[in-house]
Amino acid sequence: MHNEAIELYKLIQSIYPTNPFLIYAQEGLAWANFLNEDYSEAQKIREKIQNISQQKDLPKWKIAIIARLSSGKLSIKRL
Repeated sequence: MHNEAIELYKLIQSIYPTNPFLIYAQEGLAWANFLNEDYSEAQKIREKIQNISQQKDLPKWKIAIIARLSSGKLSIKRL
């Protein structure tokens, strides 16, 4: 069951890598990994979420760029 959730959250991230609400899919992915007893992966995802969410006043376009960089679909060289 948790493996299916992990695959769905990864699919959402691959389809919508620049969506400003992607952080919710990342949160779900962290929980699914935690419930699947993959604690190191869950912690890694939570740290990424925490780093993004600490930027309280980020405009949507900056969140989109961060999400795109996190997905590996955009490199800093292209910026």
